[in-house]
Amino acid sequence: MSDIEYYKNKLAKVEKNYDDFVYVISHDLSAPVRGISNLADFLAEELEDNESEEVQELLGLLSKNVTKTQKMLNVVLELSRINRRNLEKQEVDWNKSIDTAHEIYEWGSSLTINVSPKLPKLEINLHDCYRMLELVLENVAFHSNCDEKTIEVTSSTDEQYVSYYFHDNGDKIDEKHHDMIWQIFRTIESKKDHLGSGLYLLSKLMEKYDGFTELIETEQGNCFVLRFPKPYIVGS
Repeated sequence: MSDIEYYKNKLAKVEKNYDDFVYVISHDLSAPVRGISNLADFLAEELEDNESEEVQELLGLLSKNVTKTQKMLNVVLELSRINRRNLEKQEVDWNKSIDTAHEIYEWGSSLTINVSPKLPKLEINLHDCYRMLELVLENVAFHSNCDEKTIEVTSSTDEQYVSYYFHDNGDKIDEKHHDMIWQIFRTIESKKDHLGSGLYLLSKLMEKYDGFTELIETEQGNCFVLRFPKPYIVGS
């Protein structure tokens, strides 16, 4: 065995041990958190008639933080499953997938998605495709302050990548936040109620396909780009 093969196998083992550790931690911690959530619900029922504003405020804070902790554990659990799950790849029609995602997920009637015809088809897992679309579209739907939210979806292909552009009409994300938004559990100050995990999950899903995602400069709104290596294009 060459040195390269040795260290490659060693790295693979380290990554597997890390994924296993994250999975066990996130899975096993969910049980006590659910127990605390049940206790919080019980206390809320028992103290429902308590007129103390401080007691009701503390109960609300307890419930809010337990819910947030559970959501954070679910994110960590999903991260641990991204590379553990080797699902079957198939031909994915992005035009149909975007239409389906728009129907399945609840972003409200105020979100309009205009899609260019005949987006390049990819050979990827359909479940991963829908999750990517959910994350990028949900990010736009949540962060945009427009009454009528609009997303324009286009594509381009160069020598290395096929790229899908999601251009919205919302408020531009300040340049000082461009690095932070890709970090896990980090969110813009005005969106503190948001968990701040969607774009991080999206970036990890793209890495699974040796791709990446980025936010590019535009005159208006924001434009998130998903870039896949060309070999994933159907018929390439």
